[in-house]
Amino acid sequence: MSTALERVVDWSVFFLSPACHGVDSSVTMVGSNGTNADATPLSLARVQWTLVIGLLFSLTAFLWACLSSIQDRAEHLMMAPRDTKMVLDINHANPREFALLPTVGPVLADRIVHNRNQHGEFRTVAELRRVSGIGPKTLVAIGDYCSVDSPIPSLAYLDR
Repeated sequence: MSTALERVVDWSVFFLSPACHGVDSSVTMVGSNGTNADATPLSLARVQWTLVIGLLFSLTAFLWACLSSIQDRAEHLMMAPRDTKMVLDINHANPREFALLPTVGPVLADRIVHNRNQHGEFRTVAELRRVSGIGPKTLVAIGDYCSVDSPIPSLAYLDR
């Protein structure tokens, strides 16, 4: 019983050998008139087949190395930590921007803007508790992403 590697080697020796194609590997030369006058090692069919196989293996190894390098880079980029976080100025944000916060949907975002328009700007992030639907858990979830004095109106991206 032969192993898989032995079967591959047997297959490649049979199909890639010049004898398989009706070529006498010791005499046939590429570009010759059939005489042995210019019989150099490179003109022998078995040497040419060896070079072709070597080039194929080299090309395969090169492509494999390139693809694995690209895959490693992609995995690194996907797993790289983000260097920025979103900080939302709650006194200037619109409902769409509020909906970007965790645990805040479009209905709660509309309530925050409506409350701000009715009762005035928020002095602190903790004042978000006056909005119906924002309890202590929601405030903890969104507190790190909110600000009342952002230098840039609405969204500001700051380094962590």
